Amino acid sequence: MRYLLPIILFLSACGTFKKSKPANMTEVSAPKAFIRQNESVDMGAELFQVQSMNIIGNRLHVIVKAHPILSVEDFDLTGSANISKSLPPIRAIRVDVKKIPVKKGDNAVSMMEQTLVFDITDLAYKQETGSEIYLQFEGAKERILYTFK
Repeated sequence: MRYLLPIILFLSACGTFKKSKPANMTEVSAPKAFIRQNESVDMGAELFQVQSMNIIGNRLHVIVKAHPILSVEDFDLTGSANISKSLPPIRAIRVDVKKIPVKKGDNAVSMMEQTLVFDITDLAYKQETGSEIYLQFEGAKERILYTFK
């Protein structure tokens, strides 16, 4: 019994110790998606291929296989200003390359997988909690349901 009390006190003291989060840890900011005001020419579509997409909170995670010279900062996500009148509504989106660093017909290189993260709050139908909209990636058959949070 006399050995049991110190062990219980030690374990209860360990349970009250909490790790605090360092003050300098902040959430990584993601580039914002924006609405296209006019239809533009598809730039750089041959430089990458979209593998998969999923939505976590108000962020769209896109996995692409891209030319190795392209970095995450070279991509933009744009949504069409036109919305279909269905329930929930549908907005067309696409990933564009800001600049084309290589010429067409350059030597074939192996594509590298990259994960792109975009803040899609501006693509919401209404910026109210629970507002739903389908995001249709141009060229894909499936749509993703986005619920604003």
